[in-house]
Amino acid sequence: MSVLVSGEELKINLDNYMTNSRTENCEGIKYDLTLHGRFLKAKYGQPMEYDKLSPQELNEGTIVSPGETVYVMTEETLHLPQNVYATLTSKRNMGERGINVHSALVVDPGYKGKLIFGFYNFSSSDFHLMPGRTFASAIFHELEEGEKFQYTNGKEPKSMMDFPSDLIATIKDCNPIGYTVLSNTVKEMGDEIGKIKSDIREFDNWAKEVRHALSILTIESEKANSSIINLKESLNEEAASRKAELAILDKKFSKNLIRIETIGYILVAIIVGVGGTLLAQLLIGIIQFPM
Repeated sequence: MSVLVSGEELKINLDNYMTNSRTENCEGIKYDLTLHGRFLKAKYGQPMEYDKLSPQELNEGTIVSPGETVYVMTEETLHLPQNVYATLTSKRNMGERGINVHSALVVDPGYKGKLIFGFYNFSSSDFHLMPGRTFASAIFHELEEGEKFQYTNGKEPKSMMDFPSDLIATIKDCNPIGYTVLSNTVKEMGDEIGKIKSDIREFDNWAKEVRHALSILTIESEKANSSIINLKESLNEEAASRKAELAILDKKFSKNLIRIETIGYILVAIIVGVGGTLLAQLLIGIIQFPM
């Protein structure tokens, strides 16, 4: 069985459990852990110190963006006795700020070192890292007499004073896509889709204009073709009419020609007849003249 260490007893035993502790962080049955200035962020790929950053980096580099995870550590350094273990919980106000605090839930008896936590931002707003802020709580449990925990050789909890190398290697290869990046990507895609829609609308309008122009051209072509057909028919009718008139004129001319020829023959006959008579008379006169 274990006994919960709380209240004044917790304050009295703080120095037995950790260094860099603050008595004012004791509240009832728990101790509120404080954020250290050292953190691990994918943007840098290695641990960074808050107080060594430039003013611009303090504004931009200490942000946990929506959808991003940043690893932090405690200001306090634990050195638990062999008969004391701790359970860890996230402070409620961290969840209210949209931050999920994740880590191991139990700190084994005899552990010595910092506590490492991950801050995952599940909100749509930036979260700023601020050293000295409390973010998680530790509840200490003391084992009863005779329950002092003993580890077998090599099984003692590994002490951590900094971010483990495996975690640093992982964060170097990490390229998290946060809410902001995803939102910007979606916006860019939306803009591209909007441009495509605009291009399609312009193409539709152009196609409508072309179809309208073709329709007008077709109508005009049909009108022109109809006019050509009508003109052709009119010309054929005119040609047929002229042909008929020419036939009539030819017929009339032929009749007139026959008449003229007949008259000519008559005139010739008359002329020949008259001339012959006169000639005969003249000849007779000549013959008779000496008489």
